[in-house]
Amino acid sequence: MSPARKPFILLTLLATAAFLPFLGRRDIVISHEARVVQTARQMAESGWPWNATPATVPAVRLNQTPGDTSNVLRLDPDPTAPPLLVNPWLIPVLNDEIRLQKPPLPYWTSAILFKLAGHWSEALARLIPALLGACSTLLIHDLAKRLLGRRYALPAALVWVTSYFIPDEFRKVMADPYLAFFSLLALWAWIRAAHPTPGQSAGSNATKAPSRIPLLLFYIAIALGLLSKGPIVLLHVPIPILLYHILHRRRRVPSPISLHLIGFAIFIAIALPWPIYILNHVPHAREIWRYESIGELTDNTENARPAWFYLPLLFQITLPWTPLWLLAIALPLRKLRTQHSALRTLFPLAWFTITVLFFSCVHLKKIAYLLPVMPAQTLIIAQALVFCAAQLRRRRHIPRRKLDETFIIACTLIVIALVGVFNFVRTPIENARSPRPAAQFLQLALRANPNATTIPGKLPPEATLYLPLSLAYDPQATTIFYLLDDPKNTAPTDLQSFAQRLPHQNLAAVARVNIPGEGPHARYKLFSITLATGSPKTFADARGI
Repeated sequence: MSPARKPFILLTLLATAAFLPFLGRRDIVISHEARVVQTARQMAESGWPWNATPATVPAVRLNQTPGDTSNVLRLDPDPTAPPLLVNPWLIPVLNDEIRLQKPPLPYWTSAILFKLAGHWSEALARLIPALLGACSTLLIHDLAKRLLGRRYALPAALVWVTSYFIPDEFRKVMADPYLAFFSLLALWAWIRAAHPTPGQSAGSNATKAPSRIPLLLFYIAIALGLLSKGPIVLLHVPIPILLYHILHRRRRVPSPISLHLIGFAIFIAIALPWPIYILNHVPHAREIWRYESIGELTDNTENARPAWFYLPLLFQITLPWTPLWLLAIALPLRKLRTQHSALRTLFPLAWFTITVLFFSCVHLKKIAYLLPVMPAQTLIIAQALVFCAAQLRRRRHIPRRKLDETFIIACTLIVIALVGVFNFVRTPIENARSPRPAAQFLQLALRANPNATTIPGKLPPEATLYLPLSLAYDPQATTIFYLLDDPKNTAPTDLQSFAQRLPHQNLAAVARVNIPGEGPHARYKLFSITLATGSPKTFADARGI
């Protein structure tokens, strides 16, 4: 085996071990995951895109409902307009309603796997994001080699697979892993085109003619990033590219211009057909997209978090390398005092800092939003690792080969520990709050009571995954079963809000239905709402919770 292939094989094995095992052991308990999977189920159930069975969905209207500090914008069903027949592959459908909050690429990839396999499962849904995380390991290895030097490549890749936050997020079927991968791929492709020879001096512009493939791949990655999570990719990619050209003193962009024109044409061909189709077929799509993207900086204050929200989380997402991350923050500043050429070592820190500061200004904050900037964090920690190794070699006279072998063994043990945590620690915790038992009992209750129904669109998204897609609301039923996700024990208020929105129905009684095995403080609670034709009662008189 050639020495050049050993790191590739090692990284492939460790990345596979970190990202792929036991993907199906955990139930889906996160609403974002549930919405992606349920929408993909609807696509797969309809057939292939070219001969899909149309789905009947209500027409939509733009609705503004009062929020805590501003109006919340939603596309709600319009009962006054005739229903629509849509292809679920082109117009995503979630529980019989149009869903435009996220672009379709995560839905499409999961739906293709479901269709090929003939069924859906948690493992199939999470397979593509996990593979993207594993492939990112090799991109990180090459990116570190080109930006920092060969000695940083292996440490950076090993930090990537052993940082708890990174494999954990890539093992979820959400839009963020897709965005993170395509942002990294676009950055790697641009630097590969601008800097084709690893180890070349930072100040030199005399490079070989760039390969056509990386530059075209850059535009393809940007287009797929747009189809993964929208315009936010146009923030994640330009920030590091601009910093790269400034700090690495790359005055010219990759050429020739003809390749950029071809790449831009490919970008247009991939990225624009779907949004153009939606804009021509779904009213108010433009307003919803603006509210879900740019609106998070302006008028969308729904679920807003304070500006310092990410600060304590930075110590969590760097585990188990947090001490080295803290050390690494000071390293570039230390080198600047001694080496003028060390300006490029500021690149990962500047990339990380600017991105985190930007997202601290966004109203809605989630820890998953930081996943696309994890390559910068990885490069920062790799700098600290190489620095510490150099200090040990100099002071303790430890051979470099022995240090490298020790580090590889330590990272292998960390990966084994991560797999154990994912499988034996996290799985029981996650499955303890799974909606699967409640959803299965709801299905049994509906079968036992022919006069009962439920409203799938009003159920928790996680619960609908474990119910048949054929489940539909029966307006002639006299009983409605309502399954409520109640983590904060606000059931009476939430139930009253639901009951008051029932159309043209009189409320007769509301009662709690005990789910076998669930205690009084269970997260998922089932209620029976009885309807009558007589005089309506107030919610306070009808309820028996």
